[in-house]
Amino acid sequence: MKHLEKWITTDHQVELLEYTRKHHKLFASAHYKGGRKGGSAYTMACFGSLLWNSMTYKYDEADLPEIPEFIREHALSLGTRADCMLAYYYPTGTNLGQHQDHLEKPEVPLLSYSLGSTAEFAYSKTRSSIKKMILLRNADVLIMDGEYRRYYHEVITVRDDDSHLLKSGRLNFTVRQVNP
Repeated sequence: MKHLEKWITTDHQVELLEYTRKHHKLFASAHYKGGRKGGSAYTMACFGSLLWNSMTYKYDEADLPEIPEFIREHALSLGTRADCMLAYYYPTGTNLGQHQDHLEKPEVPLLSYSLGSTAEFAYSKTRSSIKKMILLRNADVLIMDGEYRRYYHEVITVRDDDSHLLKSGRLNFTVRQVNP
């Protein structure tokens, strides 16, 4: 696992935020509320050639907005041919429960780009192992590769801190390669 702090330039932050705002309402595919500590509450939009169906837990071919070029190029430089980017908005104080991303190609890195408020991110080899914590701040990139690709991970909470371009909350973009 690699944590690239403050990797996303200010210009690219603005580009991602404007691009997401432009396309979000047209391509929002899920909204979920529940969980602990105020609950998981997020809105999700998909970009690329695959739509994540949160009801069936499958990817479906779709005609969606493209993944921004700088993200496609960065992903390719790390060995990921990005065919899906999920954009999640998490309000302050929410969380995302422990899970594995196991439907994508396991040998290909999963990339996570962060904008806005800090997320307390935890990961562990098994559900019951001792968790390690990383603070994912605005402009950070997390690369889950190698053995970490199958680790369990979660967002403990989204902090109420300086969210830079956002008024509050956090935008997270996960980039994946699903197809060979």
